[in-house]
Amino acid sequence: MEKGHAEEVEGVLALEGLRLRVFLGALPEEMAAPRSVELDVRVPQLPEAGRMIDYASVAEKLAELEGGEFGYVEDLAAAAADLLLAGWPSRRWTVSVVKHSPPVAVPLRMARYTLRRGPLV
Repeated sequence: MEKGHAEEVEGVLALEGLRLRVFLGALPEEMAAPRSVELDVRVPQLPEAGRMIDYASVAEKLAELEGGEFGYVEDLAAAAADLLLAGWPSRRWTVSVVKHSPPVAVPLRMARYTLRRGPLV
């Protein structure tokens, strides 16, 4: 690094494929039984002692959503972001929810919604 130039460091903690069983859907038949969904979470994080987030704590926090009822994937993503912000309010969270095989008239492998919430950093 050249003298006089500040080093820029960026890091992101990513949790991918967290599986939860929730009631999810706008149609009554979708709400009849829980379905498995996947959540992916990203949060900026530098490797600085005392400022890092333990990913097990993040997963345990999101497990509180298990068994919940949500009309849309957007609702589930917002609830996940709210939980994460309650635990770590100074972080900017990105949450993606994946609903596999949604009931539509044509073959569709999945629907994904991504939400970013928290203070700009």
